[in-house]
Amino acid sequence: MPGLPQPGMPGFAPALVAAVASSPMLRGWPVDGTLTAVLLLALMARRGGVILDAVGSTAKVAKVVGALTASVFGLETRFMRLSHSSVAADAALGPPSAADPASEPKPRPPAARAVVITGLEDAPPPVLVQLRGDFASAERSRNAPLIVWVRDEERDEAPGWLIDIFACSALIYADELVAPPPGLGVTALIPPEYILDLRSLLLLTHIHPPLESHINNLLTALSLHPTLEARLTSRASACFNTLIKGQRILAGPFELPEGWLEHLRAWRADKWAEAEYDAGAGSSLPASALHSRTLANKGGYGGGPGGVDTWGQRAGETPTPASMLGPGATDWYCDPDNVEGAFELAIRHRVHVRRPGEATLFALNGSAQERVQYARQTEAKGKARQRRKEIDAALVRLLQEV
Repeated sequence: MPGLPQPGMPGFAPALVAAVASSPMLRGWPVDGTLTAVLLLALMARRGGVILDAVGSTAKVAKVVGALTASVFGLETRFMRLSHSSVAADAALGPPSAADPASEPKPRPPAARAVVITGLEDAPPPVLVQLRGDFASAERSRNAPLIVWVRDEERDEAPGWLIDIFACSALIYADELVAPPPGLGVTALIPPEYILDLRSLLLLTHIHPPLESHINNLLTALSLHPTLEARLTSRASACFNTLIKGQRILAGPFELPEGWLEHLRAWRADKWAEAEYDAGAGSSLPASALHSRTLANKGGYGGGPGGVDTWGQRAGETPTPASMLGPGATDWYCDPDNVEGAFELAIRHRVHVRRPGEATLFALNGSAQERVQYARQTEAKGKARQRRKEIDAALVRLLQEV
């Protein structure tokens, strides 16, 4: 993309943030580098939403996040403000929007949406169930929006089945953010095609078996930790691996051959990767063109989304670097620094301090609603911050000792 740095260059992530911040469309607004990188990583991974623990005003953090998703990533953004009086319908994500095929004369970039949520920590259990169910349905239809939950740092407890739909989390200090100027429009300074290119490069990003053993040892040590309780599911493990690869794309240099972008997009169009790898839109071709292109290029419906020509890819078969990026292309591997960079981001919100006696009592005798209320009970101010310090110190020790 014109004006945006090429993936693989040294200092890629800072260069990308600098390129975005220099755009006149933002009218001098200094975008926050941490928030931008976290949202970009979540959009690349497409493994779930983002939790932002706000120190200070949650409203200010939500406003900044909404400006980033709309004015930097070009996403149609909706604010969802919940409270203790909210009902289940207030958390509905809505049906996927369908474009009129006749109005699409040429391929379009994948559509995507973002939902910025505040007050979820106060909402009653039916609201949480509604959000969890709607997100699962949207994922199955490959139209899941980017969900960003901005929560009070003092209210960091939530049921595990709700936490599981969020891929990563970060601690954000509201006082360090600059509020966006009024009247910013919806502009894709980092376009969907650019994010899709980065996501496609994840296919050539590998984890070497010794490093994979190290990752498994980390998760095992965390599961058996005497003072921490980790809500690690198969989804959590998949999220962690994908975020490690995403960290490699954003942080580590690698070589791309001349003309790689043209080869990548030609390969993606031929393999229907827009339908396979983009969770937000399906194919970018209009429906009227799908039938004719499938018959002309693939000899039937074997090459369409879910067709037999895609079964090998679904089973884990990965393309060669040369077939994706052109002659001279090579793949690359993650390193321990990438694991360390993604560890707290992917794991922190899934861990809390053990309270074995009370937790056992509620597990045996409590109702579902009582468990939700217990999981996020209000504590003395500062208790959550102290608990977070304990967790952070334990995670650092794990990285040093395992």
